[in-house]
Parts: sequence; C-alpha cells; structure tokens
Amino acid sequence: MGASTKDTLWFGKLETKRNASVVIRDNSLPEALKGRMYLYNAERDQIVEYVEEIVGSKLRELSQEEIDGLGKELDKNFKAARKAFLKENGGRGNVLNLRDEAAPAKVQAKKDDLDEIDGDDSGMDADVDDEMDDDVWEDDEEMSA
Repeated sequence: MGASTKDTLWFGKLETKRNASVVIRDNSLPEALKGRMYLYNAERDQIVEYVEEIVGSKLRELSQEEIDGLGKELDKNFKAARKAFLKENGGRGNVLNLRDEAAPAKVQAKKDDLDEIDGDDSGMDADVDDEMDDDVWEDDEEMSA
C-alpha cells in the first residue's frame, strides 16, 4: 500500500489465544461509538467493530518489513471491504454525532412539554375504574398459579 496511506492506515496483528489475524485501522472511516473501534480483519475479510478495552492489549503494530510482505491481495480485499462498509455505514458517524449534540435540546423540549401539560386545566378528568384494576390483578394471579 502506498506511502500516502501511511497517515490514515495502521497495520497490526490481532493476537488471541486461538489465532492471529492481520488488521488494518483506517482513520478515515466514520468514527465508531465511544469505546469501540473499526478494524479491517483480513481473516474475516471485513471491517469489524471491536471493543477497544478488549482488543487494545491484543494488538501489535506490524513492522515495515511485515507490511511490505503482505502482498497486493490484502490491499485489493481491504479496498473492497472498505467500499462495502462505507456504502452501508457511511453516514452512521454523522448521524451519531448529530444525535449526541441534539440530545440536550430534545430533553429541554420534553421538559417544556411536561410543564405545559401540568399547567393545563382543560377540564378533562381521568376516569379510573378501581374494580377493573382489581379484576386484572386477579386474572394475573390465576394465570401464575
């Protein structure tokens, strides 16, 4: 892979008890949820979302010699997986960021709505039938017995 990708790509190996797989972290992908990261897993031939806390200690950076020996097949597979991932999830990071920023305004709007309801005396009375509530509880007890 070219030198221009050196800034955005990180090559490593995910080493677990069962196996070791070459992984690529692409910093140009949409940002994952907090505490998670996207890595291209060469063995699975797809971009996978991992929990940073779990995989962080199992990642090892590849040397330049190891990277040079990976071959063009990995480059081709990575680019295809990246394209598919972006097609499926391209806007996901943007949507999540917008939702995080908009959350406080929504909470305030809901609080304002509740204040309006509390202050509203529209003359509507709640008609609650206590006998009906008792019947519902009796049915539940019968079903559980």
